[in-house]
Amino acid sequence: MRFSLLPLVALAVLMPLSPLAPTDACAEEPPPFAFFWGGKGNLSGSFNSPLAITVDPDGDVYTVDYQDRRTQQFTRDGHFIQSWGEQANEIASAPNGNILYITDWGRGLEVFSPDGQRVGGTLFDLEIGTHTWAHGYGVDAGPDDRIYVSLSESGISKIGVYSSLALKQRMFDAPSLGKIAVDGFGNLYLAGVDRRVYRIRVDDGTAELWGNIGSVLDIAVDASGNVYIVKSDRAYKYDSSGTLLSSWGSLGGDQAFDDAVGITVNDRGDVYVIERNGSRVQMFGERLPDDDPPPPPPPPQEPGPFNVGIMIHVIKANPPANICTAYSPPSRDGVVTLGDASGDGTARYYGVLLAAPMTEDPTQSFELAGMQLAIDYPPTGTPGGGVNIVSWTSCGDLEFPQDDWTEPGGGNTITWVTPENCQVEDFAVAGVFYISAYTPGTLSVVPYDKTGKIKVANCRAAEMEIEVPMTQAGWVSFGGAGKGTDTDGCNPLLTPCNDEATPVRPTTWGRIKTQYRGEN
Repeated sequence: MRFSLLPLVALAVLMPLSPLAPTDACAEEPPPFAFFWGGKGNLSGSFNSPLAITVDPDGDVYTVDYQDRRTQQFTRDGHFIQSWGEQANEIASAPNGNILYITDWGRGLEVFSPDGQRVGGTLFDLEIGTHTWAHGYGVDAGPDDRIYVSLSESGISKIGVYSSLALKQRMFDAPSLGKIAVDGFGNLYLAGVDRRVYRIRVDDGTAELWGNIGSVLDIAVDASGNVYIVKSDRAYKYDSSGTLLSSWGSLGGDQAFDDAVGITVNDRGDVYVIERNGSRVQMFGERLPDDDPPPPPPPPQEPGPFNVGIMIHVIKANPPANICTAYSPPSRDGVVTLGDASGDGTARYYGVLLAAPMTEDPTQSFELAGMQLAIDYPPTGTPGGGVNIVSWTSCGDLEFPQDDWTEPGGGNTITWVTPENCQVEDFAVAGVFYISAYTPGTLSVVPYDKTGKIKVANCRAAEMEIEVPMTQAGWVSFGGAGKGTDTDGCNPLLTPCNDEATPVRPTTWGRIKTQYRGEN
């Protein structure tokens, strides 16, 4: 029975729930386990909190890591091809080979070519007016390369239809928000967050309740119209009418699943499942004679003290609106540490407070959870003299500034308290100063506590216990001011920065955690 899309309250009255639900009665054997690849880590071929998986028309497999904010491309048997940075929570492939993303936790749709070049995109919340908001959840493409997105518009579930380059064409109501899969027969399958699966005709938006299957984490369709769904510990295959054909998997171990979050199927019918906790991809199907999956990568090194440099990068132009999530210098040697000074204060800069690994060795982990430091500079004192910090914008989840933070000697602790926001890029952006330089002076990163230390925290560390030596604390020169014979400022990634410490009031990391947790 087919009906027009209505709100869920009315839907429950007009349409009885389908009896379809996973059972052990299957019409065919599940696909055989072929191989797996992956492992925990941030090396090529490893995974760090993967969220989604897709396969392109040529059979290449693409995965999205949230923690490492990257897409990886593999051959059908798991050999690494390339990767590029893209923070996304959903990924799909179009028949033309383009890769589709729901990015920035649902705010936008982006389209990339198979080699990682952006070719189109849109922001949902900018399309639908100033008094509404939108959040994207699922994405897929039809045989004609049209893109379909499950999104919520001011709390109302919709299906958005976009061109192959993400230009909006139309939008219609949907019974729920959820992951989606489009077949070659004009149907869109929606695995709703309401624990039901719907089949929607993409031409007119009519829908039917296809299955009452429970909580589904991902959904896919094959060339024959069969439907695949995955839960955290089990995968299921149905025909287009909803008859269960096979199921497989259990919790943990080979040929089982450890927090499965994504499923996809190629043109041959091979099924790929990606696991968040298991940090691997498993392939189920026929193993070809030339398949040669890679061996598991070496286990990641235990996190320990890692070398971090902290610096201030000055820019004249207005920083981008998303500077906290999408800005870094053009390169490690592109950090600018030199600015002008003018008596009337027109020498104004944005100073981006950055942290970065001291080495480019890919085997060394950079997972920054927080930093504790102070700044020092000659104050203006009287109008027309010194350096003045006009304002400060933090990019952390939380900060614990002292009362005189941004004044000379003032300290701050900046943290990223949630695992999802742990800083893993080449540069971590802690915040932005707005600066006026009246006369020559330096702006320096200096120790926070009386022990003469700057400290940072690894994402897996319980305490902010990793010490940053002063040789790895940068400073900026305004108007030719210097330290010793150096008048160009200092980027610790290129040269040691020898500086005198200016101790300020101590704050313990334990007390900060107590404040955050609301403990006495």
